[in-house]
Amino acid sequence: MKPNITSRDKDFIEACQSVLSHCSCDSRPCMRAIVASAIASPAPSYYVSPDYAFRIISSYLNHGKLPSRRLAREMWLEIASKVTRLKRENPSMPLIKAVTEVTAHEHASRFFISDTYALRLLQRRNRSSRLALKPNLLSWHDGGNPFRRSPRHIRHTRQSD
Repeated sequence: MKPNITSRDKDFIEACQSVLSHCSCDSRPCMRAIVASAIASPAPSYYVSPDYAFRIISSYLNHGKLPSRRLAREMWLEIASKVTRLKRENPSMPLIKAVTEVTAHEHASRFFISDTYALRLLQRRNRSSRLALKPNLLSWHDGGNPFRRSPRHIRHTRQSD
């Protein structure tokens, strides 16, 4: 499941960058607005393995059981509706093949992650990219950062000799 999560997170960051690049407003939008737009955008995949999806979908179709968390429930209901549509169009298709077809080739209507997780992911990514740049900014011969302003509460007065 870990490679799917890594792939989902990477795709989500790309969706955030796409939202930011398509922003037509003059001012820079806040991080929450970027995250909300990126979450609502279509995701390239469901980021679940076909075997795991088959277990969940067959449990749902046979017993009506789904995970209780809201986002997971929404995702599994969306997958189940696509699987039942596919089975209705091709009645002889085995359930495992229908589930594999949906999880491997269909796009999700959105990213099924919480706002909190998405914000944390974006903040972590921004922090790591800033840290990657930091050594370059501080590599001046005198050890100082020429772009850094001094705090306003400290007065720089000229000392007389």
